[in-house]
Amino acid sequence: MFDTLAGDQPNGLVAGVHAELRAATILRMARAAGGTYQHYEALTKSTVLASGAKQLLVEWQEAGLTQSLCSLAPHESLVPLVRTHDIEQHFVRVDGRRTGQTSTGKAEQLAHHVAALDVDPRRMVVIGDAADDAVAASHAGARAVLYTGGSHSRANLMSAGVPVVDTLAEAVQAAKRLPA
Repeated sequence: MFDTLAGDQPNGLVAGVHAELRAATILRMARAAGGTYQHYEALTKSTVLASGAKQLLVEWQEAGLTQSLCSLAPHESLVPLVRTHDIEQHFVRVDGRRTGQTSTGKAEQLAHHVAALDVDPRRMVVIGDAADDAVAASHAGARAVLYTGGSHSRANLMSAGVPVVDTLAEAVQAAKRLPA
């Protein structure tokens, strides 16, 4: 749900199950390049899905499970990116940061996302690639698994106190093993 699209190459992105566009890294790059979302959009044009990511999305859905995508990336950029990769149909909801939400943090963004889904957050698992994804999940009442495929070190991720894995497939398996 949170952090499905995460940094794989300096300007590339990978997709997995229940994760967010790795907006923080790209937005830092965009700010350094002039501070506008136009730079952000230019950086996302070269994105590719990680090997096997689409199959994970399909398998999750075929198992009768649902997934959503919550991101701090601008909504008007996130939705076209998801459509470009032909993965929109695998998500029951896609939420990026809406125009005017400049101060919304991950916890607040995820809380709005969970409320819009109208699902008991205790039944949710956030798969993210940053320690603050686990903090946001806890704030929302959800569980979390962190994936080392983003810009954060394993040591930083381990500090969150949730399972940390190295592949998106491992993240899906870890999510399935978490107690409800």
